[in-house]
Amino acid sequence: MVKKRSIVISVILSFLTCGLYGLYWIIKVTNEMNTLLYKKDATGGLMSVIFTLVTFGLYGFLWAYRLGENVDNLKRDTRGNSGILYLLVYILGFGLVDLVLAQDAINTYLDAH
Repeated sequence: MVKKRSIVISVILSFLTCGLYGLYWIIKVTNEMNTLLYKKDATGGLMSVIFTLVTFGLYGFLWAYRLGENVDNLKRDTRGNSGILYLLVYILGFGLVDLVLAQDAINTYLDAH
C-alpha cells in the first residue's frame, strides 16, 4: 500500500539511525514507485539495496537514474530529464536528496488522486 510520508521526519530518522532508516526509505520509495507506475517486473527496493551493497555502490548510480525517470513518468512529464539530475545528485553524494524529491513526487501524486 502506498502512503504519504513526512519528508522532514524521514530525513531526521535517517540521520538519527545513521542511515539505517534511509535504507528502509529507499526500499519503500522504490517499491511504491513501482506500484504507482504498475511496474510488476521492475527491480524491487530490497533487491536494489542488496545490488548496491554487493556492487560496492555501483548499482546505486543506475538506481538513481531510474528513480529520476520514474518521477518524470509519475508526473507525466514526457520532456523531463530527471534521471540525469538524480544521477548527478547521487554522484555528488547527496542520495538523500533523491529520496526527498521522489517522496515529494509520491506525496503530490497521492494528493491529486
